[in-house]
This record gives sequence, C-alpha cells and structure tokens, in this order.
Amino acid sequence: MPSDLPFFDSDDDGAEEIGTFIRRFEMILATNGYPEHLWGHALASKVKGSGFDFAANILLAPDRSWGQKRGIF
Repeated sequence: MPSDLPFFDSDDDGAEEIGTFIRRFEMILATNGYPEHLWGHALASKVKGSGFDFAANILLAPDRSWGQKRGIF
C-alpha cells in the first residue's frame, strides 16, 4: 500500500469534501499500481474518528465492488 495515502477524519468539520478526497485517494492508488480490489481495505485503514466503524463495515464488505463501496461511502 502506498505510504503517502491521506487520512480521512470523519469528525473534522473542516475536512476536504468527500468526493474530492476519494478522487485524490484513487489517483494515488492507481498511480502506484495498487490493485483496485484492495482499495476498500486501503481506505478503511485511513479513516479515523467516530465514523470508522460505519466506514469499515462498508469498505471491508467482500460482496461489494469498489464502485459500490465508493457510492455508499
């Protein structure tokens, strides 16, 4: 997993807009050749704050594609 992935703090009201954050996150993963089927796991490991459990439940679900996870997140 790329070492320069940003964190998403679900409790930070001043945080970057989620759509912008996800696009930047995807760009870093794609540029580094990280397999798309692991992108949900990568993102789950970078979520902090009170929304972590919600995010982990979505992002670690084995029966959803990255597109589905991204849409729910």
